Amino acid sequence: MNTDANVPDTRPPAAPTVAPAGRPWYVSALLALVAVTLLLGGVWLFARTRSPFPFYGTAYPQTPAAATFSGTGADGQPYTFTPQGKTSALFFGFTHCPNICPVTLGFLNQVRDKLTPEERANFRIVLVSVDPQRDTPKLLKEYLDYFGGGDAVNVPEPKLSEVAKAYGVGYRRSEIRSPQSIRWTTPPPLT
Repeated sequence: MNTDANVPDTRPPAAPTVAPAGRPWYVSALLALVAVTLLLGGVWLFARTRSPFPFYGTAYPQTPAAATFSGTGADGQPYTFTPQGKTSALFFGFTHCPNICPVTLGFLNQVRDKLTPEERANFRIVLVSVDPQRDTPKLLKEYLDYFGGGDAVNVPEPKLSEVAKAYGVGYRRSEIRSPQSIRWTTPPPLT
């Protein structure tokens, strides 16, 4: 080792350190595009395996049909509803309903009117009263006749609660001071 300061250094000069070159922007964009494509493809594949018709809605697990129930019909006679046999539009409502129930019955009757005669013969509209204390058979008949017809059934409590739960319907009686002393509200479906 030479300690003389006047002796020239014979070592080669150190190579300058160069930062590694970054990848071009288009490579990053291409990688992002591939990642998004893989993610969307995975979601599509999941939806495709869950439902044979993924572009027409969501497939939910098959649940058993709700049980048959009985009550008093609009004619005052015993009425038994069986979910088998005919296509049924089952509607939970009440005759003192100021807006939603009449509109819904009107729409259901418009649907029935657009069916062919054969389909119409196999289609029924059934109103299940959620106000069994006030909805008498006579009142149910007048109400249905006014809004286009159909069947109605008055199921007394506590059986009404069981029927509503079987069909995924929630309802609640609310006492409100107003010209119409009782109003009904429908909470979100039961889970």
